[in-house]
Amino acid sequence: RGGELSRLCDMALDLVELLPIDRVRREPLVQLMPVITVTGIMGTVWFTFSCMLPASGMAAVAFHAPFCLAMTSYYRSFAMDPGGVPEMWRGDPASGPPPGVIARYPNFQPIERKKKDGGWRYCNKEGIFKPDRAHYCAQLSRNVLRMDHYCPWLGNCVGFRNHKYFFLFLLYATLTTGIVDANLIHGLYCHGTTFSGMQAFMVWQGIGLTTLLTSVLGPFFCFHCRLMGKNLTTIEYCERLGPDAIVSPYDLGLFENIRSVLGENVLEWLFPTGGPLGDGVFWATSEEQQRRDPRLVQPVSGVARARDCRKVPLRCWTGHGVADEGARQPAEEHARPPMDSPGSALFTSAAVEGRDFLRRVAGAVTEIGDDLYKGWLDI
Repeated sequence: RGGELSRLCDMALDLVELLPIDRVRREPLVQLMPVITVTGIMGTVWFTFSCMLPASGMAAVAFHAPFCLAMTSYYRSFAMDPGGVPEMWRGDPASGPPPGVIARYPNFQPIERKKKDGGWRYCNKEGIFKPDRAHYCAQLSRNVLRMDHYCPWLGNCVGFRNHKYFFLFLLYATLTTGIVDANLIHGLYCHGTTFSGMQAFMVWQGIGLTTLLTSVLGPFFCFHCRLMGKNLTTIEYCERLGPDAIVSPYDLGLFENIRSVLGENVLEWLFPTGGPLGDGVFWATSEEQQRRDPRLVQPVSGVARARDCRKVPLRCWTGHGVADEGARQPAEEHARPPMDSPGSALFTSAAVEGRDFLRRVAGAVTEIGDDLYKGWLDI
């Protein structure tokens, strides 16, 4: 018994170490209030479904599965460091590009440059060169790789390393509130005459809350689906407001765009595990997009591609940049054997048709979500 108790204590200590206790202690209470509010709202949704509509079997599974996935994704997006610029990018702008990057990648040239003189982007606040798609976050007081936006409701910046968990939280939170809303409306319609005054009040309160959350989260999630389908961040979308707002030089096709956020393993896409593809520093560009609109990027040669880089292990929040996040040496692409057999050709043709079909469906869905989101902004 003593040995079992000791093992249980060790497991409890391991779980406690995963909690961002140091960060919670450092953060002012005012900045943590939105996080506490979101947690309280999700707790209210759970209480409304579990206590006002006691369900079992598939109904309970249909609610608790997305609810648990939503809360896990929310915790990971809150606790995960969004990704800091590696120390090898630090240097003096007066002496030219960062020597650490040039020494390791002699042929590398950034795609995004200064508008005035076309030089490498440099952050005077952090004293470091900025890789492509990196931006300075005032709340974190440092640059974030592939910064999407700072979310006060998350208490964190949405960047390269936690964008997947933020996206999954939107997905499962929308599913959870929609399921609870539908069940509450159904229960009120079928059994409303048997409810007491307090029960009817709680049910109506739950319907109002879940309807509001679904109507807000739904268009917002569709908007982010559209951004992911085009490999855009919120910052990049806002910078290109107009005819070219939804055109991205990093658009590599629907499948590759999803992999850049949700990860290489398709089986892990819908679970809050794993991480994005690449290292967040080097990004592949679409030659088709460059030919279509040469204003999007500056043509360069010898650019290291993100899909050629080895995967960088994820690290949890430390409150500071991850100092040992050195960029990985791009690996050589493995040549694929030619597919000359009839079966292989048939499989390739079916895969291309399936990919085109999914691309059309995703494009239609994301266009609807984009229109709904624009209408929601007008309101």
